[in-house]
Amino acid sequence: MTHERFFPIDPGSLGDEGAVLTGEDFHHLVHVVRAKVGHELTLLDGSGGIFQARVRSIGPKEVLLDILETSRAERPPKIDLALPALKAARLDLAVEKCTEVGFAELIIVSSRRSIWKGGEREAARKRERLERKITAACKQSGQPFFPGIGGFTDLGGLLERIPDYGGVYLADARGREVEEAARPPDERGILAIVGPEGGFTEGERAELVAAGALPVSLGRARLRSETAAICLLFALRSYLEREIDSGARG
Repeated sequence: MTHERFFPIDPGSLGDEGAVLTGEDFHHLVHVVRAKVGHELTLLDGSGGIFQARVRSIGPKEVLLDILETSRAERPPKIDLALPALKAARLDLAVEKCTEVGFAELIIVSSRRSIWKGGEREAARKRERLERKITAACKQSGQPFFPGIGGFTDLGGLLERIPDYGGVYLADARGREVEEAARPPDERGILAIVGPEGGFTEGERAELVAAGALPVSLGRARLRSETAAICLLFALRSYLEREIDSGARG
């Protein structure tokens, strides 16, 4: 049994019957996967388009592909994810695994206990690195919707965004279980918030709750921020999927 290979594709590189793969993905396909003419793979356009393709020819800098079949994944309910500015390796892990679970937009939040307090140059470097991590995770998992990066903000900026969502959930040991706290989803989507190591300060927590964030517990274990992000996102994604399935059966 061969392992299915996924590759991102720029919609501009897609034609009615074919596609072109260049750059790093060309290198990966030819020099890492060692694909030959006739090799089949799956292309993802990042917005739900899925294209089964076969290698037609391999040139010095590009691979020409024939499109065999086209399909479109159903877009899941929108969940945005607000993460603290963690150390690079731990933030990378959180983003990689949360991409596999599936979310729409990433917001990086600086707060009193964050290790990073901002700066345009540092933010640009972080964005570039996280974009690479997201793309790699989508290639590995076959995630058909590529998450975006909504930017870097402080707590005040995050508070301003809360009214835009149908539900906002804050990972908090004092909260209720997700099933008890969660509201029926609506078209505005939901926001999942995870605090830095040590959590938000009492004042920050109070501001989030006053703005409409609902504290939810992830169990008795004390989780690091990156673990909490994965668990919270998975719990919310599972809840939304059950709600959708229940509505369809009803």
